[in-house]
Amino acid sequence: MTSETWESYLDPGERLLWSGAPAQGVRVTRKGLGGSFASLFILAFALLWTAGAGLGILSGAWRQAEGVMFWFMLLFPIFGLPFIGLGLYGVFGHYFHDARQRARTRYALTDRRALIAIDGRERLLRSWPIRPETIVDFLPGPEASLRFATEEKVDSEGDRSHTRVGFERIAEGEKVMRLIRQIQTEAA
Repeated sequence: MTSETWESYLDPGERLLWSGAPAQGVRVTRKGLGGSFASLFILAFALLWTAGAGLGILSGAWRQAEGVMFWFMLLFPIFGLPFIGLGLYGVFGHYFHDARQRARTRYALTDRRALIAIDGRERLLRSWPIRPETIVDFLPGPEASLRFATEEKVDSEGDRSHTRVGFERIAEGEKVMRLIRQIQTEAA
């Protein structure tokens, strides 16, 4: 999104102070590596299962099989394929999913609030006010993150979890943090 595009979402008198996007491309993190390592076991098991179940096809034994055993030898290896897919996603795919999500995400900071826009099947625009009491977590670095809101999620069993949300992996983290502090000071 360009600054002209953001202007259409601003309230009268609201000023755009900064706009940007998360770092682009595939990023490997410790958390991602942990998930990849755990998924490696699922992938290995699924590959062994499918290969073992497919021995009847590879050896040609299915030609002599009759009735239920014939169908068992042909169909049993297919049950491992979804697990191979899940394992591949867990080991490699989630990095590409994350990169795609970041490529569709844009950030903006105004003199009143923070905005996150995500392009997908539907465009999603989220907004959080920046007030003096807003708690801002700043993780400095070349790809800094600023988290200024807490999002509650409820899973299918009714368990609640809280996640901090904000601008992730931005190049101008220190500048944006100074702007947020300025907004908070002026609003006090």
